[in-house]
Amino acid sequence: MSKIAMRINNEGFTPLEMPGGHRRPPKGGLSLTGFTPSEIRRQRRQNAPPTAGLSLTGFTFAETMVSTLIFSILAIAILSVLTIGQKAWHSDTGKVELQQQARLAMDGMTREIRESSSAGITQPADGANSARLDFTTAEAAGTISYYLENNQLIREYPVGTEKILANDVETVDFSLSADVLIIQLDLGKTVYGADLNFSLKEQVRLRNG
Repeated sequence: MSKIAMRINNEGFTPLEMPGGHRRPPKGGLSLTGFTPSEIRRQRRQNAPPTAGLSLTGFTFAETMVSTLIFSILAIAILSVLTIGQKAWHSDTGKVELQQQARLAMDGMTREIRESSSAGITQPADGANSARLDFTTAEAAGTISYYLENNQLIREYPVGTEKILANDVETVDFSLSADVLIIQLDLGKTVYGADLNFSLKEQVRLRNG
């Protein structure tokens, strides 16, 4: 079996003479001169698989600026939502704290005041109102006082011994009418620029005698 000997040079592949001094005729009109190395590299580049439509040239300046602008808008929007959520959380927490302080203070005062009588209340006078309450009970050895000082509701008993019942107190009012004492308590504070307020009112029926 005869074989066509091939030689490699810088011009590509070229068939040598066949035995008998004849060249093998080309098939299908193809040139037998082969491809040069540069043509082979170009053919490989053309036949390279597609890269999913991605450009290998990178991003242009305009594309970079548009992407930066979009990300900046998204970051600002997310930050705004987080800020609003944080303010709402602090606002709700502040309201709950005011309510808890007011109710605890009111419960403590009404429970103790019920042990007194209209005759045991020295301030305010009957038919008047005051920011201070002084009264006595059968169990107490002296006068019990409630009053407001530096936005704090204070209980004093015995004299000189103070206990803070609530903070953030704006006003407290005691009003006596016969055997009924009306207590008005107003609390308030500012949280993240929002003014929070809570008011509580209670009527206490005093003992006879």
